[in-house]
Amino acid sequence: MAGAPTTPTFPTTLAPDDPDMLLQAAEAAKYRAFITVSAAKYGLPVCVVCGIGSRESEWGLALKPRGPAGTGDQAPRALKPRARPWAMPPDGLSWGRGLMQIDYEETDFAKTGPWRDPQANIDKGCQMLSENWKFFKAQPDLKVDPLRAAIAAYNRGQHGVLKDLKAGLDVDAHTAPPKRDYSRDVLNRAGWFQAAGW
Repeated sequence: MAGAPTTPTFPTTLAPDDPDMLLQAAEAAKYRAFITVSAAKYGLPVCVVCGIGSRESEWGLALKPRGPAGTGDQAPRALKPRARPWAMPPDGLSWGRGLMQIDYEETDFAKTGPWRDPQANIDKGCQMLSENWKFFKAQPDLKVDPLRAAIAAYNRGQHGVLKDLKAGLDVDAHTAPPKRDYSRDVLNRAGWFQAAGW
């Protein structure tokens, strides 16, 4: 892409021969064309998209059933407006849908869209991350990397992360337990993918 900014280098603590990451990279390679096209479409670093797919679903290896038509996130939750708890969505599947774990409760794509299609699922995940990035770039006086905030918001939501930042908390303060390290972990994984040639 002409005039595109240079992708920064993302450090990683993961070993180049980490067996879990090698397995995930082999899975991600099946979707490399989709990842590359959607990352370019939304102006995202390819390795960051890989990092999100790794964290969310291990590129399908952590889903039931394994692969792009699988679901994850089986933790009980209450549907908005939090009036009554539902263990699972009405269709009996888990909350997260497909490789990028598009959330059933947050978008119609996960309810009625082609979320089982890896190309559509990756594109939707990239669209959501891009919208988050634009949102945080537009925030005045933001004292954190907008990309890191955007990644945290992929898990927590834009307004949840913004609320934490305004309260002086880290962007990951209320991301997924138990470690509350979503953006740091995604960027660590992104660094591994980047070093592996993504």
